[in-house]
Amino acid sequence: MKPLSLIIIILLSTIESYCNSLIGDWEGEFKVSATGLTMRAKFNERENKIIGYLDIPQQQAYGLRLSNVWQVDNVINFELIVGEGNIAKFNGIIEGDSIRGKFTQMAFEGTFYLKRIIKNINPDDMLYTEKEVTFNSGNITLAGTLTIPKGEGKFPAVILITGSGPQNRDEEVFGFKVFGVLADHLSSNGIAVLRYDDRGIGGSAGDMDTSTTEHFAEDALAAFKFLEKHPKIHTKKIGVLGHSEGAIVGAMLAAKQKNVAFLIYMAGPAVKGKEIILSQVKAMIDSVEMSESDKKSALELQRRILDAVIQGKDLEPFKEEILNFRIQQLKQYDKSGAPIKPEFIDNIKQGIDRELYTLSGPWYKFFLSYNPQDALKKVKCPVLALFGGKDQQILLDLNRAPLENALAKAKNKNFTIKVFPNANHLFQLAKTGMVSEYASLEKDFIPEFKELIVNWIKEKTR
Repeated sequence: MKPLSLIIIILLSTIESYCNSLIGDWEGEFKVSATGLTMRAKFNERENKIIGYLDIPQQQAYGLRLSNVWQVDNVINFELIVGEGNIAKFNGIIEGDSIRGKFTQMAFEGTFYLKRIIKNINPDDMLYTEKEVTFNSGNITLAGTLTIPKGEGKFPAVILITGSGPQNRDEEVFGFKVFGVLADHLSSNGIAVLRYDDRGIGGSAGDMDTSTTEHFAEDALAAFKFLEKHPKIHTKKIGVLGHSEGAIVGAMLAAKQKNVAFLIYMAGPAVKGKEIILSQVKAMIDSVEMSESDKKSALELQRRILDAVIQGKDLEPFKEEILNFRIQQLKQYDKSGAPIKPEFIDNIKQGIDRELYTLSGPWYKFFLSYNPQDALKKVKCPVLALFGGKDQQILLDLNRAPLENALAKAKNKNFTIKVFPNANHLFQLAKTGMVSEYASLEKDFIPEFKELIVNWIKEKTR
């Protein structure tokens, strides 16, 4: 829902100073009874309208688009559409650098509080400039951040492409701003960086649910074309860095766009998505207490479901089988012998419905059947492939050899493979590499990771 034009006119006439404006970055929490959730909000002004998006880190939700955003004098309002008929509403009073107000969602009522995030970094002390930018991919407008080193001349540049699932421009995972940290380091060392929100996330328009990896490759091409026209960017020194699925997107771009200067393949798949998913499931199953026969059954069930997705079959027949398997597992863990409550079974059924609905979407069908080697066999530019030895999402042993073989078939002799033995999928210093420990790790990369990328890009763009 768009803000009313009347409200926008009033807003423009009443905002007199930055300290009383909604525009900017905020953080705080909202509470229902004694339960509180951390929230971060960001508001920008674009074409005389306020654009806002929300992060709820504890729920792994980032870049959620806000609607009905407005401010009249010191009264502010914004809403988050959670689902059909389910809208979270925030209405409050802004006083300088804080906002207090009422939060409502369906039958629930609570309060929220936000404090303006004051950036203590003096822009004059930064080694680069930072600017909000937009560019078009077909009829979709994408929003991002462009950081350019200070100084004269044209600079080499890299486009950062996020991994699977809805991601904001910082590719934030459990508070670790993977691309935000990387962009800061690269642009502080003479390399321009463009990072952007995925379709339908943050400031970007479009719809993730109807998009596939091919659509994301179109977005990456649009980003590339945008940088080619920038007066501060060297048109012959623009490369791409893709993380996870983003690496596939980068390879697709480099295979078609021959003037891509380099490709950094960061924890990227080199086999079909079906093999990736099955390897992830196996790693997860192996990490929990389960009999060997149950592990074999679970993996085989997953395999049959994925085959059905690839073949475009109805997934409805799998619901009962999945439900029975999960109930069986619950009974093994619960030694009390008490019957499982009906409402608990209903929750399991709802979860299964959501999972199968997601699997039925166009992205999964494409990802499961697409072979990244098809693009890698056509990549002629310099390639830096990075793997984490403890990565449980993109397994080194499964992907390294196919990647090397594909680049060899491309007759590409200018590629380097670097393995960080103790790194996870995010290239943090890890203990197990499992997703469950991401949140507890330092919000930075393993030592030497950032320096390696900077030095390699400079070498390839001399």
